[in-house]
Amino acid sequence: MIHSTTLPNGFTVISEPQPWQPSVSFDLLIPAGAVNEPETMRGVTSVLEDWMDRGAGNRDSRALSDAFDNLGVRRGGGAGLEGTSFSGAMLETDLSAAFELFADVIQRPSLPDTELEPCLELARQDIESLDDSPAQKLFVKLRERFFVSNHGRSGMGTLEGLAAITGVAAREDYQNRFTPNGAILGVSGGVKWDELLELVTRLFGSWTGEVANHPMPKMQGGFYDHIVQDTAQVQIGMLYPSLAPTDPHWLESRLALLVLSGAGFSSRLMQEVREKRGLVYSVRASGSPIKAASTISVYAGTSPDRAQETLNVIQEEMQKMQLGVTLEELERARIGLVTSLVMSEESSGARAGGLVRDWHLLGRTRELEDLKAKVKSVTLEGVNAWLAANPFENPGVMTLGPKALNL
Repeated sequence: MIHSTTLPNGFTVISEPQPWQPSVSFDLLIPAGAVNEPETMRGVTSVLEDWMDRGAGNRDSRALSDAFDNLGVRRGGGAGLEGTSFSGAMLETDLSAAFELFADVIQRPSLPDTELEPCLELARQDIESLDDSPAQKLFVKLRERFFVSNHGRSGMGTLEGLAAITGVAAREDYQNRFTPNGAILGVSGGVKWDELLELVTRLFGSWTGEVANHPMPKMQGGFYDHIVQDTAQVQIGMLYPSLAPTDPHWLESRLALLVLSGAGFSSRLMQEVREKRGLVYSVRASGSPIKAASTISVYAGTSPDRAQETLNVIQEEMQKMQLGVTLEELERARIGLVTSLVMSEESSGARAGGLVRDWHLLGRTRELEDLKAKVKSVTLEGVNAWLAANPFENPGVMTLGPKALNL
């Protein structure tokens, strides 16, 4: 059973106990991301996430790291587009002590000036390394072009934005955006709800701050751009607008995407682009949900002499989806999706993250059994009717390589 409540300060806590687990996993999303960071300090969210971990409460960076290690806490997280996440896993007996440490990191980070420059240097290195990762560089540029809103921003920021960051300005930004109002904590594993709620209320109930603003996503497709770079491969990227996760036809669109790319070598893109024609080693399509919208991205890397044919075949396969899928394809996609849901039940970390994602994107949580039942209830007629009414069209297309292609 899933439990949830929102504290008076806007901090939401959600838990799905797994009594058989000796450990506890959590995922905390704070609504401070690249989408709402100051334009003049692009990249400050990523810098802050690193900086916050370098001392908190009465502990310096080394003492804080030692305290976590002494508890055996496995930590994760990072700065993303719509929020900054902090995650962890520990034995149930160490939950209270571990949360004390995380409460310091999130609410009382030291943010010492001596640690700011190392954080900035690591952020600069990430941006400068893009030239050595052409596929990543391609999609950074493609998202910037595709989104009219701030959702096209890269979490890495820009070199100009990093250069403008000072200790005073970054601390002020932390106070403005790292707030409890809209923060979501998901916990799963061997934890009792009443005890968890008491602990979270004690540690986070007095945290204050206004809600961080999130703009609505706006997209523009129908373009082709090329990045000239002397590479041995041509990188091809495409972005299509898609449904919001709250749309009643979300599952139909999800299963259709799995038919296109998600059933391993049986998927349409792998069959047509790689297996039958031998144009690429890898080709894929994936969905990226955000609040109130989502995108479908398509990627392929190939040799310059095969790039034009690769792009043509991908476009053909995207257009052919409007004609519908077969029952065999749908059942294969359905089995894959249900299997992933079943596997997520076994992992407390995956379940904690799923609870947070659901609340962030949908404003509610979903029982996995209910979700599996809904996946099984999707019909072939429903999927094909949705595809017929919603063709994959008007993408933003970008390539990277020695010379441009033709759409």
